[in-house]
Amino acid sequence: ARWTLELHENGTPTGMKIDPRDGTVWIADTHYQRILQYDQDGNLLFSFGEEGSGPGQMIFPTDVQPDPHDGTLWVVEYGLRSRVMHFTAEGEFIKEWGSEEFEYSVLDRPMALTLDSEGRIFIVDAVNHRVVVYNRDGELLWTFGEPGREPGKMRYPYDLAVGEDGMLYVCEYGNSRISRWTPEGEFLGVWGTVGFGAGQLASPWGVAYDGSSRLAIADT
Repeated sequence: ARWTLELHENGTPTGMKIDPRDGTVWIADTHYQRILQYDQDGNLLFSFGEEGSGPGQMIFPTDVQPDPHDGTLWVVEYGLRSRVMHFTAEGEFIKEWGSEEFEYSVLDRPMALTLDSEGRIFIVDAVNHRVVVYNRDGELLWTFGEPGREPGKMRYPYDLAVGEDGMLYVCEYGNSRISRWTPEGEFLGVWGTVGFGAGQLASPWGVAYDGSSRLAIADT
């Protein structure tokens, strides 16, 4: 299937996830301050969101993650505030946290998030060149990563995925590579060199794990 969003003149979405419960497609429609749900044939099922910086409102939502534990939705956004928001599957606001509430855990353009099997929330904090880890209550657990081009450092991480081994695969837009980490932040290796040939990457934006030991990379 293939489809085009009805609204796209202001800009295009940056985040998309498949709901593990029913296979529907959730999209963070970044420049239209909303979250969209489609079936896999491209039929719009549901949308929610409105412009603003108040609870449940959005400026630039960058990613949405269905929670397999309870079917709720996690959203990250930037704009006036870089924050994490929690919604029901029907789009009702539950809670949020971000720079105004937790000064010790300021996010700077969070670009994507994912959950692991233990329910921990992993966020790529792009402009801070790191990964930030929270629990579902919004408690900061730990962070890892620092700016740099050397293996074991990051430049503008834009996406991440959890493999079947529980390891994290971080898509580094700024370094044109995929790096592999333990959930606690131990560096394990990198894949990809800068270029346009086989096995090379040029400004990759997204990474997803397919459940069969393979990674799919959006190499922009």
